[in-house]
Amino acid sequence: MQHSTTIPTRGATIALQAETALLWLILRRLLGAALLLGGGLSSIQALALATAFPFVLIMMMMMVSLFLGLRAERVLLERGEAEP
Repeated sequence: MQHSTTIPTRGATIALQAETALLWLILRRLLGAALLLGGGLSSIQALALATAFPFVLIMMMMMVSLFLGLRAERVLLERGEAEP
């Protein structure tokens, strides 16, 4: 009896065999156990921060871009060059 797990991707679906899904499950659990044994909760927190850091930079760039775009739109509206 073959069970499969599917992973939705852009424009397609990848079907995983039960063995592959089980392998990933075991690897993820082992990584978590190794982090807990290696440095406890502080190492997991450090990993979470290190993982989130690039996303923080992207979000900050998006905030600056939004601010600049809204400021430019306000200038155009004040001049009467843009539609409200």
